[in-house]
Amino acid sequence: MKWIVNPSFAFFNSDKTGYIFNIPNNKITECTVEFIEFIRDLHKIEFTYEDFCLKIGCEKEEGKKVFKKLCDESVLISYKYKIDKFQNTMFNVKFIELASFLTMGYKEKIVFLGFPYDQSVTNRAGCKFASKGLREISRIIYDREYSLLSYNEDISDISDFIYDIGDIKGIIFDRNGPEFSFLTNIIFSLVCTSNFPIVLGGDHSISFSTINGASLKGEIGVIHIDAHDDYFEFNLNNWSHEMHHGNYLGGFANNDAVKKIYCIGIRSLTPYLISNDKVKIYPRKSIFETFQLDKNLKYYITFDVDVIDPLLIGGVGTPVPFGFSLDQIRELLIRLIQEFEIVGMDVVEFIPDKKEEILTICSLIFECVVQQIRRNQND
Repeated sequence: MKWIVNPSFAFFNSDKTGYIFNIPNNKITECTVEFIEFIRDLHKIEFTYEDFCLKIGCEKEEGKKVFKKLCDESVLISYKYKIDKFQNTMFNVKFIELASFLTMGYKEKIVFLGFPYDQSVTNRAGCKFASKGLREISRIIYDREYSLLSYNEDISDISDFIYDIGDIKGIIFDRNGPEFSFLTNIIFSLVCTSNFPIVLGGDHSISFSTINGASLKGEIGVIHIDAHDDYFEFNLNNWSHEMHHGNYLGGFANNDAVKKIYCIGIRSLTPYLISNDKVKIYPRKSIFETFQLDKNLKYYITFDVDVIDPLLIGGVGTPVPFGFSLDQIRELLIRLIQEFEIVGMDVVEFIPDKKEEILTICSLIFECVVQQIRRNQND
């Protein structure tokens, strides 16, 4: 009988610790770095029990115990199926299963992930379709089969640095359901391996999970780019009932791993935000005059599209007038990635009902991708 490493499991490591990510059960367990290296040698090949014993370097009886344990835990399974390929990817780049991506040990890659969820919106819904809409239009910006934009000539082939791991589940979710903790684990696994996740939302409640995942690796700051502050403290023990897209930032008020929260572009402010010392407000009018962030921190960016003036981008659930121009938001995103160490980002609250607007948001995302690749190459 032939065996393979379970393609639904991911194996990754930081400098000193290995991790086994049981993706179907959303469970991460620690192991040794040596075990991860051993599993990587077996990844994506078929092997017999005898091959396994030879590879592990022990007698058959001892190897049998290890082999049985890995089979009992479903780390090793009999080879009997293939993985379907996800057809439509962001900027037409490579699709790869999350488990394969992590186990193959990629580092410093841009990784797209869709989270099509909008069950916590309070006004207009539809941002659950953003990941699909953005992927469909994004190949106009860059198609690896045909062209490369001239202003990116310093990057030989941008598709070498970008992967798309598809969407989490489908477009129907439970309100604040188990997919949220799954998203947290995925972001942790990508940040832990020095990759740069870009999550395509989804309403802003998904950032509760993305920021939690990024903060599991170590202390971070949050850059919240939004027309609204989305801040109201709630009971974390009851977050699945109380957290929504208008209060998710309140979940980090007492999170010691989130040291600073910078709110940029706010035009609709609640008084509850001002009472917390870790929060700093940069309203739209002062963004290019007094912009100062702690350079000793790494940052996660959460980009709510409604920060842009609704006359320019109307596909949002809760528009607020007098927002950023397209040049201003482009300059802001470029400057943040150039000047600060960003560990990942999400793009939320976008309703993809006009092709021109989808193309604009794709272009802004592409700018972020190019800047992050350049930063990786220069570090």
